Amino acid sequence: MKQYVTGLKINHSAAVEVTEDFELPDYRPEIRKAVGTQCTVTKDSAFLEGNAVEVSGCVLYTVLYMSSEGGLTSVPLYSAWSAGVPLPEEGGIGTDDLYMTAECESVTCRITGPRKLTLSARVRLRCSALGETDCTAETDEKAKITLRTEETATVMLKTCRQTGTAGGEITGESPAACRGSVQISEARITPEGIAVTGEAVLRMLAPDENGSHTILRCRAPISETIPCPRLPENAGTPVCSASGKCAALTITPGEDGIIRWEMEYDLEAAVLAEGTSAHAADGYCTTHEDTPVFRQTEAVTGGRLIRGQVTLTGEKNIRSAPQGEDAAGLQFLYGWGRGSFEKGERLPGGRILLTGTAHCTVLLTGNGDVLSEEAALPIRYECEWTESDTPADNRLTDCRCSFTILDVGGHMDGNVLRLHAEAACNGVVFTKEPCSWLQSLTCHADRPLPPARPAVILYTPDPTETLWDIQKRYRTDNITESAGRFIIRR
Repeated sequence: MKQYVTGLKINHSAAVEVTEDFELPDYRPEIRKAVGTQCTVTKDSAFLEGNAVEVSGCVLYTVLYMSSEGGLTSVPLYSAWSAGVPLPEEGGIGTDDLYMTAECESVTCRITGPRKLTLSARVRLRCSALGETDCTAETDEKAKITLRTEETATVMLKTCRQTGTAGGEITGESPAACRGSVQISEARITPEGIAVTGEAVLRMLAPDENGSHTILRCRAPISETIPCPRLPENAGTPVCSASGKCAALTITPGEDGIIRWEMEYDLEAAVLAEGTSAHAADGYCTTHEDTPVFRQTEAVTGGRLIRGQVTLTGEKNIRSAPQGEDAAGLQFLYGWGRGSFEKGERLPGGRILLTGTAHCTVLLTGNGDVLSEEAALPIRYECEWTESDTPADNRLTDCRCSFTILDVGGHMDGNVLRLHAEAACNGVVFTKEPCSWLQSLTCHADRPLPPARPAVILYTPDPTETLWDIQKRYRTDNITESAGRFIIRR
């Protein structure tokens, strides 16, 4: 019988710097002033390459700027990135075992000419995978060996992804800026795969009939079934979760006042199941002296998929308008954000607290100019973890999560900018605990035990002693219990 425990076989973090120079085509207006840069990271592929997994994707930028003609416009650009994730020496890890999150940090835009700019960002990639540690004890087949085994909870995690498109129409003028997001309402396991439903949401900053700008929102339904890798037969009842991300937008304004849009999106799903396995925790030989060799490891014994949404609020004092005027004359125009995950911790009452930061960019308008403001909103997302509020002290919580900022809004209240945002949380939480297992049991035939003499021993155990302790000390299982004492027959 195979004996094993599950653990984190990959726990890798990498930061990839991405920098590229761009030159806008002639049909794009010249840049007078950059007012903000939207940034999204996509993971496009992951494949095995030698003793590593090569992960590649794109950093998608949308640069908003004031043109030389005085209008607000935007241009989409992208840069490719790649990173290697080292594999464990024993192998056994495939691409569908990898749980990955990718975030963008330190996004900068530098104008180097009327139609030239340099964009840079740092891609923070976190990758983990569960795998089995073989805990089958090495023993001498000729010796009479007794093993004590323990049941251990195990966790299995598989991931999968799929791309799709959605689109629609809305009445309006050619937008100055737009941003897409994917909101998942349900993910369930079917015989065909993971059925995912939700919406593709588009937010556009478009001119209105008064010559100012307004925010337009349009939605399109999403319904996809993602083929799912097969779980082992010993897996328990699986659960699933899914998240989505906008990968590309195509906006086509028509002469009839209708804006036609199409979004290409990426869906990522995870399937988690728990089971049980056994491993040898101790052992002894009944005929010879033995030398047990133990090993320590950290076993993953529980897990939970997380998908939720939280509303954020905050405020920022705006000192002055672009021309040095009172900031009270400014108005909220448009906003977006990117999220970063920081840590997860266990709270009393069987709850988990996930924290992070929403890095928001807000455009304010006044006197025909546009002002860009940066604001950071703390993210605190709580969710249920266990039914018991007194989990074992030696159990640790390990989180793999990401935050996506779906929407950013606000208004000016005097000189104070009052912000609100919607953040989606997706991730997995693991429970880990120390585990000791018997690696080998070597019996020394040249050092036999003294010959046993017929005897009956009446043994009174210490409070901490168990039946197994007594069996191992006297190297026999011919022991019975009576009135709190053990009768050992040899």
